[in-house]
Amino acid sequence: MSINRLCGLVLPASTKYLVDNVFAAHQVRLLLPIVFSVIGATLVQGLSSFTLTQLLSKSAQRMISEMRQRVQAHIGRLSVSYYDSHKRVSWFRAS
Repeated sequence: MSINRLCGLVLPASTKYLVDNVFAAHQVRLLLPIVFSVIGATLVQGLSSFTLTQLLSKSAQRMISEMRQRVQAHIGRLSVSYYDSHKRVSWFRAS
């Protein structure tokens, strides 16, 4: 996550060097390294964003699965008398 955030700062920081050095001081030789650093940082940021999304998605799915298993295990341990005393009311009755 920190790599992603740091790569996100490259584009705003590169603007300073582009304006101050390339445009104002006419150091055209710095243009290519600035462009490559922005492109590289954008690629790394995209890759790290994708990786973070995949990790968080898999983690959330695992957590949901574990929670469903715990609920199912709890329901399976309830006694028959519990179900007899808590009958479900059907809102849609068959005619």
